Amino acid sequence: EKFNDKFELIQNEEFTEIEENIYLSGTVKRYFEFNSDLGLIAKIDGEYIKDPFRDEQYLIIDDNGLIIISGCSHSGIINIIEHAKHLFPDKKIKAVIGGFHLFRSTEEQMDETINYFKQNNIEKIITGHCTGLNGLFAFNLNFPESFIPIKVGLKLEL
Repeated sequence: EKFNDKFELIQNEEFTEIEENIYLSGTVKRYFEFNSDLGLIAKIDGEYIKDPFRDEQYLIIDDNGLIIISGCSHSGIINIIEHAKHLFPDKKIKAVIGGFHLFRSTEEQMDETINYFKQNNIEKIITGHCTGLNGLFAFNLNFPESFIPIKVGLKLEL
């Protein structure tokens, strides 16, 4: 869909290399149920259901390991990381950057997420707003050497 002579919207559902070593994920597969926000509803085929966020994607940069850049991770940050691991099975994850959408999570969901990050030895965890204060505190407590909160003016070199 063309907006004008300078911009064109291209809808994408498939894993796509957009530049050398830079990829769009395509539709995120669900490896684990993620229910931190049951209030997000979509009307699909005339029926109101929990929004599956079929249009959510994330960016992957392959730079001697994967840098995963998500938005709000409505499909679950664990699903996003698992999806990247399936796309690049032999690559280490250097960094996960973005919102983790844990601000309405239960303590059990938060613990599962923290344990998942521990099991995957992710070098840098850079997250912000929709991770929620409890999530930010939990990541800071559990990953004091690798956690960086997202804030205005943050510059990263990975």
